[in-house]
Amino acid sequence: MYLTTGELELLVDEITLLAVKAAEHGVTIVWEQYEAMPHAFPMAFPDLETSGRCINAVGHFARECVESGVKNRATWIAKATGEELPMQISTNLTWEYALARMVNAQLRRDNGHKNR
Repeated sequence: MYLTTGELELLVDEITLLAVKAAEHGVTIVWEQYEAMPHAFPMAFPDLETSGRCINAVGHFARECVESGVKNRATWIAKATGEELPMQISTNLTWEYALARMVNAQLRRDNGHKNR
């Protein structure tokens, strides 16, 4: 499973939980988290080097799946330098916490509030 997220992604906690739970159940995870990036940042900011790196990573993952196999890994990518640091596929978050956040966000949308 390939997952990518920016740190400013509204669903970053839920994506983190998905990565952890999938890995716990034996799913091979490739997870990349980009510093200070919002949802869909490669499309919103296509001229950023990190956007290009993100798009290329999808292709690299697909090639790995077909050619050599994929191994679990999680990588944090710095916004300004592109430096890559390994991350642990772990969290202290709970599903209950993530569900409460999702319910709260839905209530805010239903009441006409914008996510901030």
